Amino acid sequence: MVTDFYTDFYAIDFETATRYRYSACALAIVHVVNDEIVDKRSYLFQPPGNDYDRTNVEIHHIMPSDTANAPTLAAYADEIYGMLNGANVIAHNASFDRSVLWASFEKHGLPIPEPREWHCTYALTGLKLNEACTSYKIEFKTHHDAMCDAEACANLYIKLATLARRTPAQKKQDRLAEIQEVVDVAFASQIFPEAPFFQGKGVVVTGVFRNFPEREYISVILEKFGASIKSSISKRVNIVICGELPGPKKMEAIEKLRNAGVLIDIWTEGDLIAAFDEIGFDYLKIIDNL
Repeated sequence: MVTDFYTDFYAIDFETATRYRYSACALAIVHVVNDEIVDKRSYLFQPPGNDYDRTNVEIHHIMPSDTANAPTLAAYADEIYGMLNGANVIAHNASFDRSVLWASFEKHGLPIPEPREWHCTYALTGLKLNEACTSYKIEFKTHHDAMCDAEACANLYIKLATLARRTPAQKKQDRLAEIQEVVDVAFASQIFPEAPFFQGKGVVVTGVFRNFPEREYISVILEKFGASIKSSISKRVNIVICGELPGPKKMEAIEKLRNAGVLIDIWTEGDLIAAFDEIGFDYLKIIDNL
């Protein structure tokens, strides 16, 4: 797993004319510095013998007629070598692009670029490029167009790097925003009913819950009912909603305050669901919307 993301790298994508890795017919290279695309270059070259397999053509739609009069890889070799040799290189399914780079340069008897390191966005996400772009909200245009794929790969890597650099507190805020969006979408057409038992109350949610994928879903819902969600136990807390395995320090703090005469109600998950049922709130819409 990648722990240190590159700040200066080249994202590449090859298309091949046949099943042979030496048959590169297109290459796109996108240069990124400090999370900004600073250069983009695209190459179309004639593969050996200008031979194509129908299967490959159906994938990338590069025709033999497109490269019949095109120069070979040798015409661009020095430029490509100058960029990739000793550089950090990114690709989606990097093992494929690495082998095409090596085999195509070898086939032409050219000095083979040796990148310093490779990172693979497929290995980082476990998703196809189009699926990863959808998941991470990255614009994606034409799959198997070399430049579109290379640019999408670059933007995906930038997004992954940005997320990896965020602090735990920032990541928690990101997750809360995602949960807020899920809840908003689930109840977009529903007016939240009155819930006097939550309105203006300080509430702590702790433990693991059977009917909610994360306890933060409960917090977001209760805020919509007017509750003030607290992260720790204090005199400002009126209700603690406990799932299984609640935080032991929280439970100790509750006991101390109760012994001091502070009134704090403890609700189980069953109590919470009963309260939702009482006011006609269909919390299961959240699960349906995931």
